[in-house]
Amino acid sequence: MIGTPRTDSSAAPVMGAGTPVPGGLTPVPADHGSAAPVTSSPSQPPSLVGMVLSNRYRLIRKLGEGGMGSVYLAEHTTINKKLAIKILSDEYAKKQDLVDRFLQEARAASMIEQENVVEITDFGETPGGSVFFVMEFLNGEDLSKTIKKTAPLPWHRVKPIMLQICAALTAAHDVGIIHR
Repeated sequence: MIGTPRTDSSAAPVMGAGTPVPGGLTPVPADHGSAAPVTSSPSQPPSLVGMVLSNRYRLIRKLGEGGMGSVYLAEHTTINKKLAIKILSDEYAKKQDLVDRFLQEARAASMIEQENVVEITDFGETPGGSVFFVMEFLNGEDLSKTIKKTAPLPWHRVKPIMLQICAALTAAHDVGIIHR
């Protein structure tokens, strides 16, 4: 994701996240790969927008959709902080092994403390019986879109991106996580 670089080092996790580069790339929550363009989905209807989860997270808009669910921009209703919330699709929420896998993803990601990896801060259940986890929200442009727009990227842009990806993967490997 291209945007404002993070200045703190209190980061933590999300496997599949983008990585920051000078001039702006920041981590982005992802579903083990790049999120698909936002469209209506039978597994996550647009009616989730406006819903309040766990009495504190208001869903503002859908940011993207991936293999296991959707990611929403949300706001903490008490402190007005913007967050990203990944919700397991209703279809997958009916399968306990996939719910367990989703929880394991959140737990594993929350173990990684590295500035190029977004922080996971909470886990919960939706009123409809699905599950979600809460991540820090980083505003910016998707790296894959930037590459498509300006490919090939010059080496002076590629090198810092690759170094940051390697740093994030190293941090994951250091806590026993292998990114697929």
